[in-house]
Amino acid sequence: MTAPRHLYECLLLFDSNKYNTQKDKLIQQVHQTLERHGATIEVSRLWDERRLVYPIKKQRKGSYHLIFFRAPGKALPAIREDFRINENILRFLIIRHHPKMEETLLAFGRDEQALAIQAPGLAEEVEAETAAQPAESS
Repeated sequence: MTAPRHLYECLLLFDSNKYNTQKDKLIQQVHQTLERHGATIEVSRLWDERRLVYPIKKQRKGSYHLIFFRAPGKALPAIREDFRINENILRFLIIRHHPKMEETLLAFGRDEQALAIQAPGLAEEVEAETAAQPAESS
């Protein structure tokens, strides 16, 4: 029996100068890391380029790259460690999403103009599920 493959959202922060000059190399390196640990990439695209609130590794501007991938949960510690030691990645965040939200999130991920914040009703649906669960008594 194979391990369940969950959908994960990964937001990577790169130095904008490196990203603009070496984009293909940087993204290929990230994709190879994910695939080496058994992940399959669903969506991969530039999310945004912004001025950073504070310098990170002496950089004041960053490029955010969004990746949705499927992988077994056991692969995450190794993926995180590889991202942590990669000098080209300034910061990263990996989130596992609720299965009910997968198709909607993948659709937004594929839309070059969409931001995750624009997903109508998703927050309310999760809040409704949480409210419907019985509260734990102390």
